[in-house]
Amino acid sequence: MGIVLLRTFDQIRIAATLWTTSAAICGAAALAQLFFGDVIPGTQIMWGRMTGFAGHPNELGALAAIALVPAIDNAVRGGFGRIVDTMMWVVVAFIIIGVMLSSSITALLATLGSVFVYTYLAKLSLKRIIAYSFIILIAFYINSTQNEFEARSIGERLTGITQDEGRYMASVNSRLITYSEALDYVMEHPLVGAGAGTGSILESGYRVHNLWLATAYEAGILGFLGLVIMLYSYGSLGVLAFRTTSHFSYGRFIAGILASYTAFLIFSFSSTVLYSRFAWVPVFFIMVIANHNHRIRIQQRTNFRAASASRATIQRTSP
Repeated sequence: MGIVLLRTFDQIRIAATLWTTSAAICGAAALAQLFFGDVIPGTQIMWGRMTGFAGHPNELGALAAIALVPAIDNAVRGGFGRIVDTMMWVVVAFIIIGVMLSSSITALLATLGSVFVYTYLAKLSLKRIIAYSFIILIAFYINSTQNEFEARSIGERLTGITQDEGRYMASVNSRLITYSEALDYVMEHPLVGAGAGTGSILESGYRVHNLWLATAYEAGILGFLGLVIMLYSYGSLGVLAFRTTSHFSYGRFIAGILASYTAFLIFSFSSTVLYSRFAWVPVFFIMVIANHNHRIRIQQRTNFRAASASRATIQRTSP
C-alpha cells in the first residue's frame, strides 16, 4: 500500500521522517528507563541494559542503528522550517542514545558500518562532520552516564570481552558453541535442515543468533540460497536506484537508505532479524524508490514520444 501511495519525493521523505521519529521515541523511552527505572509499561530493563519500547535490548539497538543514518540525512538536509529542522537534530540525538543504552556491540558495529557507507556514497561535508561530532559527543556522554547509574554500557562490555571477564566471555563462547552446533547439523542435513518453524532452537536448547546460519539450519542450503538471492536483489535494486538518479538531493536520500540497509545486514550476523518488522523498513523504502524511479522513466518516455509526435506533425504540415 505504501509503495502505491508514496508517489513524490516529498511524500517519501515525510514517511522517512515519521519512521526515524518513532525510533527516537524509543530512544527517549530508554533514557527514561535509565533515569527512573522500569517506568515503561510492557517492557523492562534487562541485565542493566535498556529496552525502551522494544522487547529486548538488542531490538532497541537494531532499530536505532537502522534508523540513524536516514535521521542524519534528514537533519543535514533541513528544509522543513527552523523549528522542525531543530527537532530533526533532537531525533538524531535520541536515536544514538537508543544505540548506546541498548549496550549492543553489534548495534555499535552496525552504526559504524552504515555511517561509513553513507559517507562513501554521499561524500563528506562540513555539515556531516558536525553531525558526526555531535553523535560522538552524545555517545561519550551516555557511556559515562550509564556508569554513574550502574547500568551496563557498551564500553564496559567491550572492556570485559577484551579482558576475558567471565560474564562477558560466557556470552561470546555460547554464541560460538551454538554456531558450531548449527553448522554441524547443516553439514549432516544439507538439503532440508531441521525444518521451518523450529525457531532456530538447537538440541542443546540454545537459539542460533545469526540470520544466515539460522536459515540454513531451518531450511537447508536451498533456503539459505533463497535468502542470499532475496537480500542481494533488494541491495542491487537500491544500488541501481542510486546510480541512475539524476537529482543530487534525491541521491543522498537513497545513500542514506542504502546505509540503513547495510546496518540491517550487519545486525543479521548476530540476530535473526528477518521476522522483525523494523528490519524491513529499509527494504520498504528501496521498493518505494524503485517504484518512484520507474514512474519517472515512464513519464519521461511518454513526454519524449509526445514531443516526437508533435515535431513530426509540425514537419508534415509545414510548407
